[in-house]
Amino acid sequence: MKPFYLLVFGILTLSVIACKKDQRPVKACGVEDPVKNLQWLKQKADSLKANTMGGRIMLFTYEGQDYFAVSLTPLSCAYCFWFSCDGTQINGPDDATLINTVTIKGERKTVFEYGVR
Repeated sequence: MKPFYLLVFGILTLSVIACKKDQRPVKACGVEDPVKNLQWLKQKADSLKANTMGGRIMLFTYEGQDYFAVSLTPLSCAYCFWFSCDGTQINGPDDATLINTVTIKGERKTVFEYGVR
């Protein structure tokens, strides 16, 4: 019976290790781990922690430029606020095309989640 328990323990251990998320730090806007190292983005993450619904910060890269979408709802980007690397909000009428293009064609990565299940 002891070998059976060892086998089950070994399989469970391997499955936990295999399912572990990629823990390599993200590089964006010239820094590693932008949520930690860009002060304005860290403040956005802290405010999402205070939000009862949580939220998410997505990094979009398009044509060598990095953009951040800060979502106040955990499961959609219906209420997203877009920012450039320096923390300037992208929200003008001319920016709608840019945001649509970046959303459709850009590479996307979640850099922060809170309260997302």
